[in-house]
Amino acid sequence: MKQKSIKSQTTPILRQAPTAAELRPSRIAVIMANVKDFVLFIVLALVIWFVVTIALSFVIGG
Repeated sequence: MKQKSIKSQTTPILRQAPTAAELRPSRIAVIMANVKDFVLFIVLALVIWFVVTIALSFVIGG
C-alpha cells in the first residue's frame, strides 16, 4: 500500500528575505539614537568634570 505524501505547509512565500527598506532603520529612530547618545555624553562629561574639579580643589586647595 502506497501512502499519500503530505504536502508541507511551509512554502517559499512564508519565508522571504527582508527587503532593503525593511532592513534600514527609520530616520526618526536614527535621530533619536543620536540625541540619546549626545545627551549621555554631555551628562558624563559634566559629571567627570565636576569630580576632577572637586579632586583638584582638595589636592591643591582652594
